[in-house]
Amino acid sequence: MNISEIDFPSSEVKEIFVKNASCCHCQSKNIGWKSGEYPNISLYCSGCEQEMDFYDAIACLLPDKEDLYFECPECEGDNVIEGICFSCGFELEEGRDYDREKYVCWLMEKND
Repeated sequence: MNISEIDFPSSEVKEIFVKNASCCHCQSKNIGWKSGEYPNISLYCSGCEQEMDFYDAIACLLPDKEDLYFECPECEGDNVIEGICFSCGFELEEGRDYDREKYVCWLMEKND
């Protein structure tokens, strides 16, 4: 099946994934959807015939892996890419300091 047929949480997540997904093993763009529902999907590469899961595939989307490990303020998932959470589809506002907001919330909860 084609990866564009996956039911992603948002059109932005779908666009980024379909446009940029490549095989973690051979970097081929020939990625197919083998089985499963988002986000527990199994993918395969028709280039090298290797299988991978969705999180392996998104880990290969960006050359700088540090960009991947930004926590989503909505669901606390650790896979925000290009300002879009690949777990829940939440779009981060550019320029907003989510780390600072999280810290302030933590301080407020601590004082309760």
